[in-house]
Amino acid sequence: MSEVLLSAKNLTKRFGGLAAVNDVSVDLWRDRIHVVIGPNGAGKSTLTNLLSGDLPPTSGSITLGTHDITSAAPEQISRRGLGRSYQKTNIFLPFTVWENVRLAAQSRAAQQPFNPVRWLQSARHDAAVNERAEKALELAGLTARRDFIAGAASHGEQRQLEIAMTLATDPQVLLLDEPLAGMGVAEAESMVELLLRLKPHHAMMLVEHDIDAIFALADHLTVMVNGTVIASGEPAAIRADRGVQAAYLGRNTDMATHANANRQDDPNNPLAPRSHNTAPTTRHGHDPDLLIHAIDLHTYYGASHILKGVNFQVRRGETIGLMGRNGMGKSTLLKSIMGLVKPGAAACW
Repeated sequence: MSEVLLSAKNLTKRFGGLAAVNDVSVDLWRDRIHVVIGPNGAGKSTLTNLLSGDLPPTSGSITLGTHDITSAAPEQISRRGLGRSYQKTNIFLPFTVWENVRLAAQSRAAQQPFNPVRWLQSARHDAAVNERAEKALELAGLTARRDFIAGAASHGEQRQLEIAMTLATDPQVLLLDEPLAGMGVAEAESMVELLLRLKPHHAMMLVEHDIDAIFALADHLTVMVNGTVIASGEPAAIRADRGVQAAYLGRNTDMATHANANRQDDPNNPLAPRSHNTAPTTRHGHDPDLLIHAIDLHTYYGASHILKGVNFQVRRGETIGLMGRNGMGKSTLLKSIMGLVKPGAAACW
């Protein structure tokens, strides 16, 4: 049966004269996923920081179960049963997957009377800690990767690992800040499946930009703009809300229909693909106005394949726009062109 596990009322957070979060209320229910969306700077991560105790609210109240946690420290809130992940993956890269999760599980070890000899005993043999770690690994789908070094794991696996570390602390409420950020399609699908597996036993709040994942996961959507909630309700109602479309999705929300309505072979259509089959004969080539030419560009972050066969040209006087939601590789493309990230395979000049 669903029950409210976390309730925040009239939360406000001010930084000087700026209200980063302004009079926001939210209830998180067991077996329901509450997704908070909005443009950059809307206050989503600040709201998450308020709920987890990383920031104190200027006003308002937060209740976790039967406990008022409004002024509690993050470690106290964590021990009450709230776990969170961050926008930037927060793991111990030199450790194995197992060591990361066991260390998190160890933070919940039962308090013992002071015993100097206990410091000489290996924590690896604590059966209760190991049991929690094993359960968290299994829930996160990482059992087969337990002996891998975390720094060598793919980006998607590192995000799974961070969630496994959170699960090892036995939380009832999960706050996940952009868990799908930077993922390719296959990794994002695996993350969606993981979150759906966790849903029946947890109350969950996600901050996310991946529209496909949002509507696959959300039982309730809250939309924030400039620190204020402009809409909150069932996903279908939010999708149809004109104010949300204007503020977050854009006034013309059906981009696929818009693109298909333009002839793809029309040379005047800026969305039409250009021909990239003919490479210049030299680095500068026979076309003096050809400034950038990328051919079959592939870029990897560890085992994650981010750019897959990208081709494009930029000529003098042209402005090229890159479109796509978070995690589609736009920034990686720019970094690859600039040499900040070394492509795995490509010709680019």
